[in-house]
Amino acid sequence: MTTRLTTNGWRLATMILLFAALALPVRAAAAQPSATPMPGPDADAGSLVIEAVQSPADEPSVEYHVTTDSPWPVGDGFAAAAFEFTLNGPNGDQPVSTSDQAPGGLTTINLLAGDYTLTDNDSGASVSFTITAGATTYVAAARFYVSNPAPPPTAPAQAATPVPNSGGQTATTLPTTGSGPDSSSIANAGIILFLLALAALMATAAIARVRRVR
Repeated sequence: MTTRLTTNGWRLATMILLFAALALPVRAAAAQPSATPMPGPDADAGSLVIEAVQSPADEPSVEYHVTTDSPWPVGDGFAAAAFEFTLNGPNGDQPVSTSDQAPGGLTTINLLAGDYTLTDNDSGASVSFTITAGATTYVAAARFYVSNPAPPPTAPAQAATPVPNSGGQTATTLPTTGSGPDSSSIANAGIILFLLALAALMATAAIARVRRVR
């Protein structure tokens, strides 16, 4: 009986040791910290939000505002605008378009972290900014345009020039407008009147001679 108990005890102890040998690696693996996950494709990327707006003004221009917390607060009178940009960065030059139908004029682009320059193709105005991994950068592009340009100034009208005449009185000479008789027609009329007066004088002298003869 004692021998059987001893044998059974050894068997039980062996089973316990075997179970402990199997359980220890499992507990060690469970207690070991998990490995760091491999970075994903967007681990080194950030977001660019372009806020493209426009508003009427006295002078045409394009202004930029760079923020990192929230979009630039636009005032009344601004509306979404369609821009054609060139974005220069780690991947070279790439075209970027915005729509005047975008809500709030916001356009979001995912970019690799790095330094960038955004240039308006129409005006040539540009702005530089930095994209940080896991963060969002806001760039507001505000276009100011002249809605109703002023008409070109007209030349002032010529004022009348007073000219004294032979009688001591002052006559007014109006500027030439291109209408009415010119100087040549006035000279011809003067010659005709002179000839008529000369003919009348000669006729008068002839009549006076006839009367003397009688």
